[in-house]
Amino acid sequence: MERAVRILVLLLMLGVFSARAEQSQSIRLSAAAKRTLVERALTLKKGDAYSKVIDQLGKPTIDQKIGSGPGRFVVRSLKFYVVKSAGVHNEQLDEHIDVYLDMRDRVKAVYIKVEVE
Repeated sequence: MERAVRILVLLLMLGVFSARAEQSQSIRLSAAAKRTLVERALTLKKGDAYSKVIDQLGKPTIDQKIGSGPGRFVVRSLKFYVVKSAGVHNEQLDEHIDVYLDMRDRVKAVYIKVEVE
């Protein structure tokens, strides 16, 4: 039992460190790739399924469920960075597309903060 707990703690620590490493990487898409991603995001409509979001935009940089209680969430946030400085999120410099989904994994809102050239 004690060994199983140690293994679980080790796995949890590895997950935390890998998540931190992922968040600290910088991202910079080319102008053409940014434009394509924005054009695809503009095709999303309220009520579209999670699968359509992934088909259009690919794998999100950050996928988190926001809400209360174990196993319950109010909204799911998908963040697709196109420009991200290394380290902590920088609201003035970072560019991203945020897609919010409801509890049924349907699009609730799409916010685009991207400078297109």
